[in-house]
Amino acid sequence: MVGAIDFSNDINALNQRLRLANERLTALYESTQTITSTLELNQVLERLAQSTAHVMNVEACSIRMLDETGTRLKLVASHGLSENYLQQGLVLESEDLLRRVLAEETINIGDATQDARWAYPSQAETEGLHSILIAPLIGKKDALGLVLAVSHQPYHFVDDDAKFLVAIGRQGGIAIENALAFEALAKNEESKSKFVRTVTHELRSPVSTIRSLLRTFAEGYLGELTDTQRDTIERILRRADFLQMLIDDLLDLAAGKSDSLMHEANTHVQLDAIIERVIKRLQIDAREKKIELTCLSVRHDQDAIVLAAEEGMERVLGNLVSNAIKYTPRGGRVFVSLSSGEGVARIDVSDSGIGIPEESFPYLFDEFYRAPNARALVKQGTGLGLAITKDIVTRYGGQMSVRSQLNAGTTFTVTFPIVSQ
Repeated sequence: MVGAIDFSNDINALNQRLRLANERLTALYESTQTITSTLELNQVLERLAQSTAHVMNVEACSIRMLDETGTRLKLVASHGLSENYLQQGLVLESEDLLRRVLAEETINIGDATQDARWAYPSQAETEGLHSILIAPLIGKKDALGLVLAVSHQPYHFVDDDAKFLVAIGRQGGIAIENALAFEALAKNEESKSKFVRTVTHELRSPVSTIRSLLRTFAEGYLGELTDTQRDTIERILRRADFLQMLIDDLLDLAAGKSDSLMHEANTHVQLDAIIERVIKRLQIDAREKKIELTCLSVRHDQDAIVLAAEEGMERVLGNLVSNAIKYTPRGGRVFVSLSSGEGVARIDVSDSGIGIPEESFPYLFDEFYRAPNARALVKQGTGLGLAITKDIVTRYGGQMSVRSQLNAGTTFTVTFPIVSQ
C-alpha cells in the first residue's frame, strides 16, 4: 500500500503567499488612495515617499525625477533620510545602470556599503543604509524618475519586493502625471485670466471717456440737438453702457479665477447688513418697474456671520437681486429671505418672473450663457453674472442652487458656513 502524500507544508506555504499577496494588494490600494487624494504635486510626492516606506516595510524612501532636460535627476521628496545624505546627485555609479532603471528595470543592492554599483558607499554606511531597491516611476509613455526603497538591514529585498515596488512606481507615475497636468492647467488658467484682466483694464479708461463725452452731447451741454441726432447719440450711449458692463463682468470673472485673489483677506461679514445695503441700492430699479422688493431675516440659534469679503458678498446678492428685478414683469414681486441655524446661513432670492426653461438648467452657470426667454425679454446682457456669482460663492465655501417654474418665478438659494462665535 502506497503511503499517503503529505501536502500540508505546500498548502501552508501557499496560504502564506496568498496572505502576503492579499496584504500587499490591500496596502497598494490604500497607498494609491492616499496619493491620489490630492492634485497638488508637492503633496503627491511627499505622500508617495511616505506610503512607499510604509507599504514596503522599510525605514526610508526617496523620489528622484528627471529635470526638464531629461538628462539629470533631482530629489523631489524623501522620507526617513537626513539632509546631509540627500544632497547627493547621481545615485548609481554607472550612468548605464541609471539608463537601465529608466528603461523599466529594477536594481536590488543588497548592501550599499559594499556594492560597487552604489555611488556613495561611505555616506550609506554613515547613514546606516544597506539594502536599496530601485524602480522606475513610470508615466503613460516614459519613465519620469526613480523611486528608492531603503532598509537598514542588508539583503532585505527579494524578487517579490521588486515586483511590488514596480507596481508602486506605476501608480506613483500616474499620480504624478495627473498632478503635473493639473499644475499646467492652473498656470494656463492664470495666464488667461491675467490676459483678460490686462486687456479689459486697458479698455475701461477709453470706454469711460467715450460714455462721458456722449452724455455731454446727449444732455445738450454742447448745443441743442435735433431729434435725429439725440436718438443716434442715445443708441450709441446704450451700446457703450453695454460695453462697459461687459468689461466690468470680464474683470470680475478674471479676478475670480486669479490665484492671487483666492487668498484675499476675508473678514467676518454680517449678512443682514449686506442684504440691507443691496436692497436699498436696488430699490429704485424695482420702483421704476412697480416691483415690490422686500426682505425678511429669520434667525434661529446663530447670527448670520460668515467668513468672506464684503465686496464679494455684495456682488453675489447684487447679481441675484438685480437679475430677479430684470426678469420680473412690471407689477411683480421680488423677495429676499435670510435664515440661519445649525451652522449654516441661507439666503433665498425669489421672484415672480419669467422662470427658466427646463432645457436651460444644465447651462445656467456657464460663461456667456443666457436662456432663450431671457434673451427675448432683455436684449442686452453678458451672460456672465451667474458664472461670476457661483464662482464667488464657491470661493467663500458656500453652495448655490436654483428652483424655477416657467412663467411662474425662480428662487436662487445660497448657503454659507457660519463663523463660530
